[in-house]
Amino acid sequence: MGMIYDEETGKYVVLSDIQAQEDFLGDLDFKVARTDKGITALQMDCKIKGLQIAVLEKVFEQAKWALAHIRTEMTQELAAPRPNLSPYAPFILSIMIPVDRIREVIGKGGEMIQKITKNFNVEVDITDEGMVSVTAKNGESGNAAIEFITKLLKDIEPGETYTGKIGKILEGVGAIVDLGSGKSGMIHISKIAKERVTNIEHFVKLGDMVTVKVLTVDKEKGRIGLERIIPE
Repeated sequence: MGMIYDEETGKYVVLSDIQAQEDFLGDLDFKVARTDKGITALQMDCKIKGLQIAVLEKVFEQAKWALAHIRTEMTQELAAPRPNLSPYAPFILSIMIPVDRIREVIGKGGEMIQKITKNFNVEVDITDEGMVSVTAKNGESGNAAIEFITKLLKDIEPGETYTGKIGKILEGVGAIVDLGSGKSGMIHISKIAKERVTNIEHFVKLGDMVTVKVLTVDKEKGRIGLERIIPE
């Protein structure tokens, strides 16, 4: 809403304008937002010395009519808000993470955040306060990125079980298992099978999917000890 005011005569005209022309040319800029239940927000810029109550009454009266007209036109096109966004609509999802774990999402030299951006086709922004915002082209990729970050920050605890891929064989030592979300652990050669193991690749090979149980977690050194769960 806006108003053109003549100080000499005291005459005025209240304008209903959604193009903001009154903001530049008029003496009053008055914004009213509402739902069908009532007014939700007001904002006013006044360029004259004062306003009469009658002017404000006129503004509200005219705004009420204008908003009712706009809502009627909108309702004819869409009777109610859609329960879900279109899968093709851009998504912005946010989560808060502990400040002391921001570096884990960024990774060494930005390696982890670049991996998330590339693998899920999203943009990731992190504030100093720990607010992680993921901008995605659709909800599927956005939610997948958020899930990855959540799992990345989840502490692995002894006794938990995971299914992962054998990423490296250390002959005579053990096998490295990718646990997902950038985490990995090692199955010591003594924990690969019930019997004595001399050749690891007789039991597991590079790329095999295995189910493991977490035995130990050394958070200081970043080491996770695993035991292979052998199918019955």
